[in-house]
Amino acid sequence: MAVVVVIASFLLRHMMVQWLGPELPTYITFYPAVIFAAILAGLGPGLLATALVVLGTDYLILPPTGRFAIVRTSDLVALVFFSAMGACISLLAEQYRRSQRSIAAYGVEQALRLSEDIGRCVAGYAQQMVAHRRFRDSDYDQPTRANSNG
Repeated sequence: MAVVVVIASFLLRHMMVQWLGPELPTYITFYPAVIFAAILAGLGPGLLATALVVLGTDYLILPPTGRFAIVRTSDLVALVFFSAMGACISLLAEQYRRSQRSIAAYGVEQALRLSEDIGRCVAGYAQQMVAHRRFRDSDYDQPTRANSNG
């Protein structure tokens, strides 16, 4: 998935450069790609997306294009900064995913407890109803009826 997201982000950037011109910020379409991969697929895919963007940016966008070489210090700083932010985004997204799973598990646990409580209440109520019917149908109140008739 990370590969597909990164390819889509490069294609989107290419189309935007055609439309808006080469002054488009270098990483504008790549941050969302890392976020998307990390939130939907986890830490590994987020880090993979970050690495693919770094490699693709170095090879396809930064001069000299078509080679893995960084000439300008500003490009190196931007690439390192993007790498660090991509790693942070991926770590935060993983924490988010874990907390979501934990919340979901807690919700399931609470639902099970609630259903057990409801089951106990229903069982207790059923036992009371059975006992009440037995009492009502027993011969306990028969002498009372005999005394009232006589």
